[in-house]
Amino acid sequence: MSINCSSCNALVEREDCHKNRYGEYICKKCQGAGVRFTRAHRLLYLQAWWEPRRLFWLTVTVVAVLVLLWFYFLLPELRLYDFIPAIFR
Repeated sequence: MSINCSSCNALVEREDCHKNRYGEYICKKCQGAGVRFTRAHRLLYLQAWWEPRRLFWLTVTVVAVLVLLWFYFLLPELRLYDFIPAIFR
């Protein structure tokens, strides 16, 4: 079975290449030259890794902003700010 090397695009046998953690096949010649991964595939891997975390932090941020706005509009109705000047007298 022949596979294209992700680094040099050479057609190599499967036994003569290594599959890295990003799912790329790197031939032994490129490995010997110090190539461990290609930048384009690594960016795609990081993007896929970050996607669920990005949605989580976006949700946390939206909830935090909504809670702060709720307190901002609720504070005048509760008149909780009346005791603050009494503390500093």
